[in-house]
Amino acid sequence: GYKIVVAGISDIYAMNGKPTSMLINLAVPNRMSVQMIQDLYKGIYAAGKEYEVELVGGDMKANHANLVVSVSIYGKVGEDRVSFRKGAKDGDAICVTGDLGGALAGLRILMREKKFWEEHGDDSVQPELGDYQFVVKRQLVPKARKDLIDSLQENKLIPSSMIDLSKGLVSDLNAMCEASELGATIYQAALPIAIETRQVADEMQEDVDRYALFGGEDFELMFTLPEKEVEKFAKEFNDFVVIGRMRPEEEGMKMQTAEGDLVSFDDLS
Repeated sequence: GYKIVVAGISDIYAMNGKPTSMLINLAVPNRMSVQMIQDLYKGIYAAGKEYEVELVGGDMKANHANLVVSVSIYGKVGEDRVSFRKGAKDGDAICVTGDLGGALAGLRILMREKKFWEEHGDDSVQPELGDYQFVVKRQLVPKARKDLIDSLQENKLIPSSMIDLSKGLVSDLNAMCEASELGATIYQAALPIAIETRQVADEMQEDVDRYALFGGEDFELMFTLPEKEVEKFAKEFNDFVVIGRMRPEEEGMKMQTAEGDLVSFDDLS
């Protein structure tokens, strides 16, 4: 319940807006108990309280198969402050908040524990997730980046373009490039990855950079700013890094590896 609301709230923040209200529509199968629905709403209300978004209505109906949840988040932003996926300029810095790949790392742990439980466990035994609390929370209880939007407003800055990272860095960057009719170069060495995410990737014997590039559901914000504004903003808000630059459209989307080589994302996917 918390996650589905945060996903919608993050979309409002990605337009530099402020979420105000939400509608929740449910189609519920009879195999779900009243307690399960109450628990779902606990998560919904918790997210609404944290981000000051009021639940103003919605409908509930029966469904013969699966639980279906539809969430509509409403928000507002001044016409002079709105940000879109389009609008970036050649040479703008590509910035991201927080760290990347944590949600996928959490999913990998949860899927592994589920498989182990299905093969060896019983209903009285719960998986031990204490060592993976950081990444599991990134998957199950993601945070929307209200702090960035507040700081942008305080510093009277408007990103030239912005998007939230829900589908993965490469996919969302591609959407931004297409909307702005530009290309981009990302620096592999600049990708922000938490040590906890690296530890999971090592444990799984997988490439942690792929977690960051293709994982999705981190709900961090990616935005573009002119270089001179980046330097000024970094003095006021420190939870973001520059991971690349917008480039002419004909250059496409590329990544500069740690060794200095330029590789196309088509070769990585």
